[in-house]
Amino acid sequence: MRRGLFFKLTVLVTFVAPLLASVDIGIAQDNLTNRPAPWPASRRADPGESELTKSRTDVIQKVKETRAGAERLLRLHENDRQRSLEECERRRELYDQGLIARAQ
Repeated sequence: MRRGLFFKLTVLVTFVAPLLASVDIGIAQDNLTNRPAPWPASRRADPGESELTKSRTDVIQKVKETRAGAERLLRLHENDRQRSLEECERRRELYDQGLIARAQ
């Protein structure tokens, strides 16, 4: 079961990380590009534009939160994997010394 969970997490990180990186790259490119001059004060802001901007900001924030959560989960699983490997090695040594049965 642990192998399946680790595999799923690995697949998630493998496919989600590039997506998240592309979002960060897109944001950086937006900041680097030359922007047109601001609209004249006489033109009112389109309500649709402000909603679009808010939606975009919300999506980016959710992606960042999801990425942070996935990174925390990955660290937890990596720590669990490391503990399991250490426990396996410890038991293998005890078995080799004849101190525990094979079933253990």
